[in-house]
Amino acid sequence: MKKILLATTILGMTAGFASAEIAFTGAAAAGFAKNGTLNGGALNPTATTASNVISAYGSLKLSVAATGETDSGLTFGASTSATAGETYDLADDDGFNTEAGTFGTPSIFIAGSFGKVTFANNDFDFYDDATGGADVKYEGTFGAVSVGLISDVDNGGYSAKLGYSANGIALSADSDSTNRWNASAAYTMGAVTATLSSNEASVTTLKVAYAADGISASVAADNNNDWDVALGYAANGMSINVSTNEESKWTATAGYDLGGGLSLAAGANYTEDLFLGAKMAF
Repeated sequence: MKKILLATTILGMTAGFASAEIAFTGAAAAGFAKNGTLNGGALNPTATTASNVISAYGSLKLSVAATGETDSGLTFGASTSATAGETYDLADDDGFNTEAGTFGTPSIFIAGSFGKVTFANNDFDFYDDATGGADVKYEGTFGAVSVGLISDVDNGGYSAKLGYSANGIALSADSDSTNRWNASAAYTMGAVTATLSSNEASVTTLKVAYAADGISASVAADNNNDWDVALGYAANGMSINVSTNEESKWTATAGYDLGGGLSLAAGANYTEDLFLGAKMAF
């Protein structure tokens, strides 16, 4: 991805201001799509089904990131992004969405040997992905041990995580102030990873995944008779991915990288949604 550097090394201005950098990046997408529920998209605001409706979509996302480093080795930075236009998401009935174009919540961090502290007001989910709206995240890695803490300062909620990773073994546990918790143990041997996980709802899941030579595959099943299967292949700029589950909620996507930041993409799913378009990275 190409970057436009607006400011680079600044020397001699102040003793504690070692260097700074501001980078802009962009991403765009455009194409044709059909979706079961348009969710108030600007192109077809009154349409409710898409059995014979095909719409064009186009969006542009601009991101800006500023980073710096002190003389003592602390790093710091801030980032944000804005999307304008009509976006399309091939996932159930997310479909078309109109983006206003204003910049979102900035993410601001300070990092060092102690770990990384990030501020993003009301923008963090807890580690179980069930609760949003948290404000501050701390994460650090010390040898084989990793720790994390997410805090919703306004409401007093929190989520904590502890992990261990060494010699192909990965252990993880998290808990939050709503009494949700998750625990998992994984073992990787060559191209195969097996993961056993459980949560507060007594749902235990076994997942086996394979990734090598451009081929990826995974099978997961739990004690509620839920399961899903995913297959993928990527080589020479081409990628194909298919997945399904016990409810036959299948998705198939394909892409081809033309180089220089331009790629083609297409997909379809079980709701008879489909799209064909291009993605661009600047």
